[in-house]
Amino acid sequence: MENEDSVEFQQAWASLIQSLDVGPDKAKEIEQLPADQKRHLLESYVAKNPKCSAFHYVTLIKGLRVGRSTLSKHPRRGDGQQAKEVLRATEISLRTNNVGWVYDFLEQDGLDVLVTYVSRVIHMRSNTGIENSTLEMEPMMPTEFYESEENLQSSLRIKRKTSPGLRNLWCMSSGKGETFDRYQTCRLLKLPNLLDSVRDSLHQAVKCFRALLNNQRGCSMVFDHPRAINMITLCLLHPSYQTKTLVLELLAAVCLIIGGHERVIKAFDNFKREVGESVRFENLVHYFCTHEASADDDYSVDFMVSCIQFFNIVVHSTDDIMLRVFLQEEFKHLGLNAYLEVSHFYQTEIFRWLVYKMCA
Repeated sequence: MENEDSVEFQQAWASLIQSLDVGPDKAKEIEQLPADQKRHLLESYVAKNPKCSAFHYVTLIKGLRVGRSTLSKHPRRGDGQQAKEVLRATEISLRTNNVGWVYDFLEQDGLDVLVTYVSRVIHMRSNTGIENSTLEMEPMMPTEFYESEENLQSSLRIKRKTSPGLRNLWCMSSGKGETFDRYQTCRLLKLPNLLDSVRDSLHQAVKCFRALLNNQRGCSMVFDHPRAINMITLCLLHPSYQTKTLVLELLAAVCLIIGGHERVIKAFDNFKREVGESVRFENLVHYFCTHEASADDDYSVDFMVSCIQFFNIVVHSTDDIMLRVFLQEEFKHLGLNAYLEVSHFYQTEIFRWLVYKMCA
């Protein structure tokens, strides 16, 4: 390290102070540290200084290939793996680099690039040329969960044209057509190795959103972005319950921001339109109520807890009493209350407490 009076030292020291994101008074205290402590701080800063700029990662995300080539019979080798690695490195950088690096990422339109990538993956189309079809729908849960025949019928969608909005990676295909699969956890198109990488890349993208939400400026920009919260919500389609859990934790956190509850409700309205749900929250309640029957290897306690916590927060984080009652009835008509009464997990202390808070 150069002498304290050198231009190189002063430039590096100014960069360190900026990266700390502290107020003027605290910065003045740091400036008054002894020379040996300053040198030690600067050496640590230089050792941890990012090797790749935010511009570098934004450019890499822009260049990721998504679409027909990714799902073709002969996709370019390494496309999915490259996306996974790029987004993993981006998430690590957003989480561990100094705030100046995060601000630079945002100033380079990193958030918009990330949202665009997630949107392209979620709406990824295969080149099978399959047309829309109709599908006989079954009740989401056993009929005894419904209070009346009317409630049961409202949960059914009979001979409905499938939504063209998500004719993509998260759909199942058959000889007669392509349909969104709510009833089995995403039996995906038959490119397992590639799709594992694509799904992993989407999980890493959700973790990037988490890193941005943990930053004050990043949180504000995610909140203000016209599509970011919608894209995070659509990631509930991801077959991994780890990803679903992460999404629910982020949405619950957004609910607690001023104005966030309304944004989350609108995001689920968008989810309903995109996926073709008959009622809002239909898929989420289905995921929750059917998860208990999952195989041991697939079962996730964290997912079950995150669902209950989200239901609780989305109902109670609004000051509008009428809206609270409406949301409670909305979940009740989906069979949630009836399921909770017969669930084995109702016997556990944490679930009893969470359910009590939700229904109170």
